[in-house]
Amino acid sequence: MASPNGHINEVHLRGVLVRDPEVTYTGSGKPVANFTVATTYEKRAEYHRCVAWEKVAEHLGEHFKKGSFIALAGRLQTRTFERTDRNAT
Repeated sequence: MASPNGHINEVHLRGVLVRDPEVTYTGSGKPVANFTVATTYEKRAEYHRCVAWEKVAEHLGEHFKKGSFIALAGRLQTRTFERTDRNAT
């Protein structure tokens, strides 16, 4: 069933920032924040790598730091990569 805004791929997380958000800028000057959120369930921690753009990225960089509680909504996107060095661990 679709959510009220019509999106099926929607996730809500509540957790704690593992480290300070890292805000960088694209070649065109758009801010991007990379951050990791830790969530727990029955004493087991899960870590979620997250990305925020533009005003949200700036807000995160200015007002959040390691240990801050955060609640967010967004969409899931899976990324893959192919390892070039097979001997790396």
